[in-house]
Amino acid sequence: MVRFLSHSEIDKVKWDSCIQGSSQEILYAYSFYLDIACPNWAALVKDDYSAVMPLPIRKKWGQSYVYTPYFIQQLGIFSSHPIYVNEFLIAIPRSIRLIEYNLNWKNTDEHLFTIQWATHHLYLRPSYTELSAGYDRTLKNNIKKAIQANLKIEQNGSIEEVIQLFYSLRGRNLRKISDSDYKRLENLGRRCIQKEQGSCWVVKENDQVLAGSLFVWSGTHYIFLFSGNSIRGKEVGALPFLLDYFIQQKAGNEGIFDFEGSNDPNLARFYQSFGSKKVMYPRLEINRLPYPLSWLKKKTFKS
Repeated sequence: MVRFLSHSEIDKVKWDSCIQGSSQEILYAYSFYLDIACPNWAALVKDDYSAVMPLPIRKKWGQSYVYTPYFIQQLGIFSSHPIYVNEFLIAIPRSIRLIEYNLNWKNTDEHLFTIQWATHHLYLRPSYTELSAGYDRTLKNNIKKAIQANLKIEQNGSIEEVIQLFYSLRGRNLRKISDSDYKRLENLGRRCIQKEQGSCWVVKENDQVLAGSLFVWSGTHYIFLFSGNSIRGKEVGALPFLLDYFIQQKAGNEGIFDFEGSNDPNLARFYQSFGSKKVMYPRLEINRLPYPLSWLKKKTFKS
């Protein structure tokens, strides 16, 4: 039986054990990550945690809704046994009036979903020589520019510096990301690093930070969670240089490098330039809000 549990009712030891043993395991679904990214998350739990589904929930105007938090690309259902996705979907309480939620790439009941979003995976089993042979010409040229500029990589960078780089170049145009969202990202990065499931790498020219990235992981699933770049960094290929170096360090082992996107065609081309493959995951959108809230939803409800 699948039952709905509020945040205070969740046994997080059993929860994390289920996530770790599941075939869909991904860092986003662990309790520590959810606690930071979407405090007071609820869940659907089958039997004694044989399968689980986290539900980030908020309220606005007295209406409960499930949303996709920043810095969590996918959630969905997690189990070590075969599952029926619809068994969980029909168990979402009717009191939840709006659902905008991404399931994970292994929840593959395609007939249930009309919306499919994209991420890009690079499989790390081949050697670096084999992987880099699949890079496109523009990417190779950008990496060459970075080498010629004598850029250096440090693996103990500052998350705050990377966020500032992002904000300076792009963040001012992304008004949906609030100061509290950036603070949440800082907390996520610090906690992942503390648990040895994350690392912040930066690219420097002399002592100047040009670009940086926060990488996080669970097992051998590595996620390109967040990055920042500068105008100078773009000129000399700092971010491609950094991603290439990360791939060098992980190549030749079982694992996936997840670029965490993208539905944006320009970003998708950049990720594909590394030889990555597009991987689709389903998105669930249900609007049961009463009129006129259903009409106003796009302006008033945000993830």
